[in-house]
Amino acid sequence: MGSVQHDSRAARSRVPWLTYAIAIACVGAFLFSAKASLEAEAANEVGLAEAEEFLSDHPYLTVPPVLDPHLSAETRALLEEAPAGRSGTRRVLARLLDREQSELDGLVEEAAQRLDALPRRRFGLRADDPEPRAVASHVLVHGGWLHLIGNLALLVLLGSYLEGAFRLGVFSAVAITGVLGSALAFVLFNPGYGEALIGVGGLVAGLVGAYAIRFRGTDEEAPYALPLVIASLGLALPAFLGFEWSIARGVGSAPALVGAVNPSIWALLGGGFAGAGAAFGVRLVGLERRDREAEVEKAPRTSILDPQFQRALELQRAGQLDEAFNLLTSVLRRFPDDLDASEALWQVANELGRPRAASAAILRVIREKIKREDHEAAIHLWLEIAACDLDVTADTALLLRMAPLLRQRGAPDVAVRALRAALDSAVDGAASMRVATRVAQEAADLDQATARDAAWRALGSPELGIEARQELESLLSVIQPQVFDDPGDADAEPIEPSDTLSGEDLMAPDEAEAALDAAVAAATRGPSPIELEESSRNLESILGEAIGLDDQGIILELEGGLKKRLAYDRIEAIGVSAVDGVGDKAVLVVDLILNWVSLSRDPLRLIRMRTDRFDPRQLVPSASDPLQALRAILNRLLEQSDAIPLPDLQSVQGTPFAAFETLAEYQAHVLMVGEGRKAS
Repeated sequence: MGSVQHDSRAARSRVPWLTYAIAIACVGAFLFSAKASLEAEAANEVGLAEAEEFLSDHPYLTVPPVLDPHLSAETRALLEEAPAGRSGTRRVLARLLDREQSELDGLVEEAAQRLDALPRRRFGLRADDPEPRAVASHVLVHGGWLHLIGNLALLVLLGSYLEGAFRLGVFSAVAITGVLGSALAFVLFNPGYGEALIGVGGLVAGLVGAYAIRFRGTDEEAPYALPLVIASLGLALPAFLGFEWSIARGVGSAPALVGAVNPSIWALLGGGFAGAGAAFGVRLVGLERRDREAEVEKAPRTSILDPQFQRALELQRAGQLDEAFNLLTSVLRRFPDDLDASEALWQVANELGRPRAASAAILRVIREKIKREDHEAAIHLWLEIAACDLDVTADTALLLRMAPLLRQRGAPDVAVRALRAALDSAVDGAASMRVATRVAQEAADLDQATARDAAWRALGSPELGIEARQELESLLSVIQPQVFDDPGDADAEPIEPSDTLSGEDLMAPDEAEAALDAAVAAATRGPSPIELEESSRNLESILGEAIGLDDQGIILELEGGLKKRLAYDRIEAIGVSAVDGVGDKAVLVVDLILNWVSLSRDPLRLIRMRTDRFDPRQLVPSASDPLQALRAILNRLLEQSDAIPLPDLQSVQGTPFAAFETLAEYQAHVLMVGEGRKAS
């Protein structure tokens, strides 16, 4: 894929410094807070032990909810024996009882406050009391090793791709947007929630959204689905299963429920949508492209300062071209991406009469010019290589990119060469189908032969989608050989059915035959076919007579007396023309084509009807004349089958019919086949 793949490889070769810096900061913050967490948890255990001892001495008091999970079996047994004692407390002064209860509650609260001093609660983001500093600080704090390792693995997985693709500045903006979106969603959708959000999960969710937008629909060498699936499951699945490591819960807090919409889910959704929106904005305004261009401009022009490069230019000016060529080749071995050395090598190779030796270098220059949107320079260089017949050696992506630029510049012949080379270079498979589709679209108004070949190539692929297939079929119906009026008979008016026949009742058989003869004769006096190149496609045909129409298809009696219903959806194209020399006089030939959109090397299979073999009024008894009946049959076939009209819609509808002197001429220009043979 040319320069796009080059950028992708360069992106992977750059070290994602910001991603690594965030990961290292998270590890450092976790290690720094580990000692403080151990001390706070130890102090909490001591405080709860003191409260339990006080409760053992006063078993008639109410057990605080925070203390209850930490009671030992001995204390619980003592409390179970306490009801009698509690009934005796009625003799104790109420004031004394309240004071003892307050003392117990104070011991428990003091122990709980020690846990509130933990870093994961101090620096976490709370929805009921959000602090500005916590929007940033909560990203660095994690609840345990499992939480830390899982999040950092996802961070490095996505960040290594995105930072290389976006560059540092744009990646930083996307990451900050993801964090802000995560924090905002957590606060808005969890009003009054007192537990703290911690961890880098919101940032990772933002990278998931950005990754989905940035690499969707590109040809860059980055796996698309796998990182998205891994990151999405790694973030959402623990919270769904009730393991909400991103929430720093206080003492006595209720655990998360399996399958519940937990508070951290909103943070993940907010981060994901914010990251996707940021990536879409970057694509919309072209920020990534401008960032890349600025990076290219700041890059040192290494070859300009290289002594060998300067010496090569001097040798070129002195006319010592062989020595200059060898020196420039040596420079490009050390600086393979340098444009100045590549252009200089191209000039020297042309002067030596050896342009092919520098074709790879100049194609690299053209790709870089296109990436920088210096289209004029790219076109100028392309015209130079086209003059040397080297344009066909370019890769497919570059050929497809240059074709529309050359057409806009006013070089249609060179554009067609590029499209034809792209079509010829495409291999079998999905890639060939995509290339053929693109060539058909680009060549439609440049070269109908190239467009037709490309359309047939694409239609022969089973991987072509239904929408693309319909577009190509419509394109083929436009670019197929057309029937034009004969300049020598330009004033001749087409004979409409109303001009040919009259009368309200059905005509007699002799009159019906005369009417059809008049229509055929009018067609043969009018249009004549344009001379076009014949195709080598073979023909397999069988004669048939239409004996009925119903909702499923047309009923035919084939040669040999076999009767068959041909379903409408089996008819891919309908060809109608007036042909002389088929019988004693000119007749209308109606071909029901079964495989018009198949590969061109397959035989064209059709069922042929002739108006000298059947009366159309047998199928349409309400028609006033044979022409009206025939037109009604053809219109119904077109409507029900959605077939392609050949050579065009007007001809199939008889306004007027196309005309050919021989059957071979009709088959060559309308069906694009040779002599053919009858089907057995």
